Amino acid sequence: MTLEMTRAKSADSCRKNPYFRHFWAFTIAILIGLTAQTHTPAHANNKYAAVVIDGHTGRIVYARSADRPRYPASLTKVMTLYLLFEELEAGRVTPSTRMQVSPRAAAQPPSKLGVRAGTTITVDDAIRALVTKSANDVAVVVAEHISGSEYRFAQRMTTRARSLGMRRTRFMNASGLPNNRQLTTARDMATLAQRVQRDFPDYYSFFSVTEFRFNGRRYTNHNRLVGRYSGTTGLKTGYTRASGFNLTATVERQGKYLIGVVLGGRTARSRDDHMVSILDRAWGSAVAMNGTRTRLASTPTPRDRPGTRATRYVLASAVTTPLPAPPPQGDTSLDIAFSGPEDLALVDTTTLRSTSLEAESDAFNPASWVIQVGAYAKPSEAVERIRQAVNAAPVLLANAVPITMPVSSSDQTLYRSRFGGLNETNARKACRELSRAAISCIAIPPHGWGRSASIRR
Repeated sequence: MTLEMTRAKSADSCRKNPYFRHFWAFTIAILIGLTAQTHTPAHANNKYAAVVIDGHTGRIVYARSADRPRYPASLTKVMTLYLLFEELEAGRVTPSTRMQVSPRAAAQPPSKLGVRAGTTITVDDAIRALVTKSANDVAVVVAEHISGSEYRFAQRMTTRARSLGMRRTRFMNASGLPNNRQLTTARDMATLAQRVQRDFPDYYSFFSVTEFRFNGRRYTNHNRLVGRYSGTTGLKTGYTRASGFNLTATVERQGKYLIGVVLGGRTARSRDDHMVSILDRAWGSAVAMNGTRTRLASTPTPRDRPGTRATRYVLASAVTTPLPAPPPQGDTSLDIAFSGPEDLALVDTTTLRSTSLEAESDAFNPASWVIQVGAYAKPSEAVERIRQAVNAAPVLLANAVPITMPVSSSDQTLYRSRFGGLNETNARKACRELSRAAISCIAIPPHGWGRSASIRR
């Protein structure tokens, strides 16, 4: 029997026997379902990215595609508000300052407040409109009031973002409306969330406003975690067709502080559910702190007098074993896994605790490569250099162990800024990356570091 005859007979059987037709329909459905389930997460949702950061230490406890470029959508308005808060702090505007609505601002597409050209809106109302309604027209009003045009304001946004350490973010408008060149990352959005809360504590409560009334209408906050997920203090949602559903959230409970970012959700509900899931998993690894924060290597132990025990060194200690990240849907090509007690990611060098060690060899594995990024007369300068290095090479130094350590010659004591726990490849890559950021860097092999190492600048 030929293949054609077999096909014809099968087709005829299907027409004559309805049960046979149902069998094949059921079989095809099963096969389609199995095929759909075998797609990789990257095929499932290539817009996805997420990160959860311990806000006290800067340590990442969850990350997926955290440095991949994504569209920020209305998360852009957090930076717009950051610059408006700067204007308030500088006294150039007050909450009652009235800002003019231009025809261009009034013509912005939704979501919008519907302010008319030629009218005005106060700074206070503008802040509330941006937080709750995510009003695109009001974003342009703010931009034009501060910088004269939205284009110049977007340039200022990008410049300010870079100064905050958001090295992979570019803004082209104040609202987050679609623009192929307006890009960010989950990590950068977490940085912005941390900075807006830290830099403007008096204004940050705006991000937890649940509703806003304007011209007789009531607008509610799109961020459904506010008032529903215990401890949520803000921030912002966003959506465009290109970006998917975005959310940044800050949550504080019992002295613990988490910053979560989810980008590219398929729906608002699934985005919110995923944010709750990754935050829930992170609490066990978050660090509780009271109102007094300590600094990394805030005061290295002075050099001992001759004949006494050797100098003690200061290590930025890891807090707890990091949280293993569950596999979410989405692009996992840049997954960051943390599994050991020495893992330390995105070190915030102003808030980490310090641990004194008897020798540098106690800080690093003897087979570790070490990089040195400077030696300074003041311990505060050494700490600052560590912070700059982390900001300049956040991925390559994600699991490195930072230390500052005093070393003395006959006439002076200097404080070295070093990172250990690296292999040769990553040490050399980190130095190349830091050099591009104008930070001097020396890669030191295992036999080249220790108490007897000479002073390096």
